Amino acid sequence: MMRNKRTLIFLALMLALLLGLTACTAKPVDTPTPSPNAGTTDAPGDASPAPTDDTPAAPANPAATTAQPAADAPTATATAKPAATATTKPTATATSKPTATATSKPTATNTPSSEVSAAPGNPMAAGNTPSIDITEESKGLLDGVKIGIDPGHQAHSNSAQEPVSPGSKETKAKVSSGTQGVKTRVPEYEVNLQVALLLRDALEAQGATVYMTRDTNDIDISNVERAEMMNELGVDVVLRLHCNGSTNQSTSGIGLYVKSSGDGAEESYAISEVLIAAMGEATGANTESVHVRDTYSGLNWSTVPSILVEMGYMSNPDEDEKLCSPEYQSDLVHGMIDGLITYFTEHPVSAPSASPSVSPEASASSVPDKE
Repeated sequence: MMRNKRTLIFLALMLALLLGLTACTAKPVDTPTPSPNAGTTDAPGDASPAPTDDTPAAPANPAATTAQPAADAPTATATAKPAATATTKPTATATSKPTATATSKPTATNTPSSEVSAAPGNPMAAGNTPSIDITEESKGLLDGVKIGIDPGHQAHSNSAQEPVSPGSKETKAKVSSGTQGVKTRVPEYEVNLQVALLLRDALEAQGATVYMTRDTNDIDISNVERAEMMNELGVDVVLRLHCNGSTNQSTSGIGLYVKSSGDGAEESYAISEVLIAAMGEATGANTESVHVRDTYSGLNWSTVPSILVEMGYMSNPDEDEKLCSPEYQSDLVHGMIDGLITYFTEHPVSAPSASPSVSPEASASSVPDKE
């Protein structure tokens, strides 16, 4: 009996030992504790802040839709990354760009230098504005005289047609842009205007009343319109300033042109004779006899004395440079001033020195450029 009891106790101890060993070798199962941010990995869009009014909502992070064991991944690191970084970018940068820059462009003025564009070998491109000195003794010598100045041509030609003379069936282009310096490449219309502005100031200093058909290159006014403008003003003489051109580059000098008949023709011729002599003396340039032509609409439509003044040949390299130089432009103006003073003080307009007659046609190489 005692033996059986011991055996039972032994078996009980062995069973207890076996159960204890089994409990020690079993791996416990841990239940993960949810982290405070664990929800961001399961709910797409929760990690990103709400979009601003001018920023589109950021798309959900694809990585956030894939659940990972909490024990293997850091807790919701995506929440630490700033979302929608585009919101820090300045918006509408174009608004800081000045609008309508064309409005800042200065309007046409009477300053010659603002009209000059740079060109190779162009003395005018240096910004040198010509000037002329008027002595106190000579001031007022043209008091009461009304003088019109027409700087020939303009920046853009107008090929529309107008009659060469009143009642004529023959027509020609309203106005061209003129010739160009063979060496300086300066357009004729720029030289014409610069000399005209200098002449205007000098004439006004002498007491004359001066009218100009244009004081800018950016204009559209035909040769007939220019003549009619001066007719209405009733000026005593119109000087139509131009530069000449020729197929012969050795041709140089100053030439004056008038019409053969009609209102103002005789006075035009008489003034031209005095003017050409004074201009030749002031500049030292070659001078031609006064030419009589009936092919220029600006002369034919004039009912007041009108003279086409060809100041020199831009087709001649040397004379081209002179015509663009402030010094020579001043010489040209001095000559015109001296001639006008001489005529209006010594030669009554009622007694011209000669009657015009149509001069022989010149060769094509010496015919001045078209109006």
